[in-house]
Formats: sequence, structure tokens, C-alpha cells
Amino acid sequence: MPKSVEEEYFQQAHEQYQQLIETLTEEETQEWEHGEIESYINNSGTELLRLLLQGHLDLRYAQEEYQSEVMGTDGEKRPHRRKKTQRKLETLFGEVVVTRVGYSTQKPEVSALYPADGKLNLPPDKYSDGLRRRVAEEASKARAQHYPRFDSCFRISLESCLLLLLIGERSGRNLGAGASLTDTPRES
Repeated sequence: MPKSVEEEYFQQAHEQYQQLIETLTEEETQEWEHGEIESYINNSGTELLRLLLQGHLDLRYAQEEYQSEVMGTDGEKRPHRRKKTQRKLETLFGEVVVTRVGYSTQKPEVSALYPADGKLNLPPDKYSDGLRRRVAEEASKARAQHYPRFDSCFRISLESCLLLLLIGERSGRNLGAGASLTDTPRES
């Protein structure tokens, strides 16, 4: 008997949700302090959201229709189809893998095209729009609150900004560009 869409693509998310509920109803969990509960729900809930997004992306790939002729804006036809090409996408919920069909030529100077990337409006690098928005919001908060120098963050790579923000988040501090773990926030 064929699997339903839910079983095929969202089984892991369903199992994560069930585990979350089971843990929250266990006798031991009833002794947790609110901070422990909040942390557990945040971590497990974020993983649930990541699994839902991954399931959705997998479903989209399964429903992707092959195109007989793909032409680039450069005027080159891409007659060769490559199934199951993948790229990583870093999202608010963690890393997911986008599987899609690629179309290419045998000419090394002509890049492959991925119509599904266009439908999803994927950025050329690996950072989702939601993650970019979060970085911009956090950078704005950090700049306004503690680090007038934070605007230099926009002159460095997104990876460096993300790293600084994550280090600051994990250490309980807002770190700006050029800041290190030994810097002290400036008083206003």
C-alpha cells in the first residue's frame, strides 16, 4: 500500500512532535524549572520546524516536473538533466538540504541552471531570507544598544556577522564587528 504524503515526507517531523509531547508529559519533566522547560521546547521545537521545512522541500522535489528544454538568459540551451542535485540552506531553524533538478551543457564555461531555485527564490549563497532578516535585526539592536561600531559588520562577510552574533548569544553578550569576547559593551 502506498504511503501518504504525510508518511512519506513528514514522518520525521511527526515523530519529533510526538517525542516533544511525550517528554513534556513525563513525570520527571513535571519537576523541571520553567527555564529548563523553555530551553527544551525551544531546542526541540526548532528541530520540529526544521524537519517540517525539510519535509516540504523534499515534497517539492518529488513533485518537480522535468523540463524538456531549458534556456538560459545567455541564450545557451541546457539539454542535460541532472537529478537529485543538492545544495545546503541555512535557515532560522537550522540547515536543510534543497534537492532539485539541474540542467547543464557539456561546456565547462556555461553554468548549470536550477529552475526550482528560482521558484523558491533561493539566494546565491547558503543563507535564507529569514536568517538574513534575523541578522539584520540583531545587528541593529546591538548597534543601537552597545556597539556604535557595529555598522562595520556590513562591510564584512555574512558568515562573520553570524559568527559574532552566535558567540554573543551563547555568551549572553551582544558582540559587534571588530569586537572580541574580551570587549566590554560601552555605556550610553
